[in-house]
Amino acid sequence: MSEETNQILSSTRIFNATKTHEEYKNTPIFCGPEPGLMDTIHKPFPKLWDLYKELKSNDWDEQEFDHTRCNLDFKNAHEDISYFMINNIFWQWQSDSVAGRSILSIMDPFVSSTEYWTCLTRIADNENIHGATYSEIVRMSFDNPHKVISDCLQNQEALKRLSIVERTLSEADKLSSQYAAGLIKMSDELYRDVCIKTTIILLFLERLQFMASFAVTFTICSTGLFQSIGTAVQKICQDELEIHAEFDKEVLNYEMKTEKGKLAINSLKDWISDLCDEVIQAEFDFIDYLYKDNRSVPGLSADILRQWVLFNAKDIVKFLNIDTVDKYKFPKQNPMPHIEAWFDVSKRQIALQESDAVAYKVGIVRDDAEDEIFDY
Repeated sequence: MSEETNQILSSTRIFNATKTHEEYKNTPIFCGPEPGLMDTIHKPFPKLWDLYKELKSNDWDEQEFDHTRCNLDFKNAHEDISYFMINNIFWQWQSDSVAGRSILSIMDPFVSSTEYWTCLTRIADNENIHGATYSEIVRMSFDNPHKVISDCLQNQEALKRLSIVERTLSEADKLSSQYAAGLIKMSDELYRDVCIKTTIILLFLERLQFMASFAVTFTICSTGLFQSIGTAVQKICQDELEIHAEFDKEVLNYEMKTEKGKLAINSLKDWISDLCDEVIQAEFDFIDYLYKDNRSVPGLSADILRQWVLFNAKDIVKFLNIDTVDKYKFPKQNPMPHIEAWFDVSKRQIALQESDAVAYKVGIVRDDAEDEIFDY
């Protein structure tokens, strides 16, 4: 390669022809040398690569499911059941649409790791499949899906619940775009406000906020209604909890081992604590909205759903070492054992009365956080 060609290539972000062997060997996840070869030889972050391979092996498609029977279920089910189900779909459709279109554009200017980028692109594609799945549910389950789209976009309570994630990702996207355009320079604060905050907000979304929605869906589907929706959401749940949330945790684990990452995360202690409170309150507010006017779902009270939120929040609180100052009474036992089987694709049971407790898959819904690594 001529020196002139080498200079041209090395001045771009698309391909770094001057990246050395040592740089390939020690490339950080973020803010390292500009990308060069797709490198699966060194893999300094093997757990991220393993998650990519696992997600790839679990590949599925939104068109695998026939939701035409759900059209009858929505028409024949009790009004409260249909109300809970459609409001659940509204928020999940919105949130997966936001995640699918934002995470790559936000992180792209900062990524230097092959393993991270490969897994992130697969996750983004996965989020698009999730969004398309909810769209297919609406298309096949309603006589007038166009009206449902309009209703979804006008559902202020769902949008309010989404606003925390949307706000944080929008702020990160603005900074990322400014950096990519050369309007601002790389700094520790920029790395913190884009790379770390984005990873943390995604963890709250995927490990906590999705959980309440999954619980409502699985409880309703355990009655025998909306079976195809339950099967599709089970696939989505498997992706979010077994791969996406674990990916977020592994990235934070790796970053905490670096001096820059440790300083960034420690400086966000108050932000993380406030975020935790805000997300939990948003979940409680949405539960209040679902159950207003004396609406109900058999086998799922508002109080049990709040306990379920706290049960799942506990994992993040312990992992991030958030000081909740006894603000919350976290349940010691799973308050919703009747939906445990839905979290294991191989052990799914349909009827509510047949769903005796089944051991959760390791790392999915658990009552511990042994991988706690944040010591402020």
